[in-house]
Amino acid sequence: MKKRNLLFLSAVIILLLGCAQDADFEQFTEMLEKRANPSFLEMDADADLVFLQNQLKKLNHFDIQKLDEENKIRWQTTKVWIEKKIKWYADDLKHNPMAYSVIRVLQKEVKDSMQTNEEQFSKILNRLEEIPVCFSKAKKILQSSDKEKLNTSISEFSKDYFYLKNDLSLLIRKPDILKERQIDFSQKNEKAQLATKDFIAFLNSLLFETGERNDALQSI
Repeated sequence: MKKRNLLFLSAVIILLLGCAQDADFEQFTEMLEKRANPSFLEMDADADLVFLQNQLKKLNHFDIQKLDEENKIRWQTTKVWIEKKIKWYADDLKHNPMAYSVIRVLQKEVKDSMQTNEEQFSKILNRLEEIPVCFSKAKKILQSSDKEKLNTSISEFSKDYFYLKNDLSLLIRKPDILKERQIDFSQKNEKAQLATKDFIAFLNSLLFETGERNDALQSI
C-alpha cells in the first residue's frame, strides 16, 4: 500500500513539475514576444543583441522533455527564431545594407487591403518617420560589405527612393484623411526621400573604397 502511494505521489510530483515547466516556458515566450521586433525608432543594436543572447541561454535551460507536445514545437521554433535574430544583429546589420530595407516593410503595409484608410495612413506615417532614423543608425553600425552587396543595395534603395517619390502618394486611400494629416505625410515623405538619397551616397562612398562606383545616384 505504501509503495503504491509513493508511486502515485511520484507521478503527481512529475506531473506538477511538467506543468510548472510549461507555465514558465509560456511566460518566457510571452515576454520574448513583447521585445521580438522593435522598430528602428526603438532599436538599440548592442543592447538587443545582448538581450537575445541571454534569452537563448534561458531557453536552453528548459528541459524540453518536460514540456507538453505543443510547447516542444514552440521551443524548437523559438530557438531557430532567436538564432536567426542573433545573426541578424551580429552579422547582417554590420555587413549587409539590405538589413535596413524598412521601405520594403512599408510597401507590404500599403498593400494590406484588410486595414481601414486610417489604419493604413497611420502605419505609413510611422514607417516614414522610421526611415531617417533607420538610415542614420545604419551609417553608424555598418562596418564593411562586399562589392556585390553594395551594388545590389544601391540599386534596390534607388528603386525605393523612386517609390517614395512617385508611387507612394498615389497608393494611399485617403478620402477620410484630414488635410492636416496629408500635409504631415508630405513632410515626412520628403524627409524619408532625403534620408534615402543620403544613404545611397553613403553606400557609394563605401563602394568607392573598394575601387568601384555606382552611377545610380546620378539619376536621382
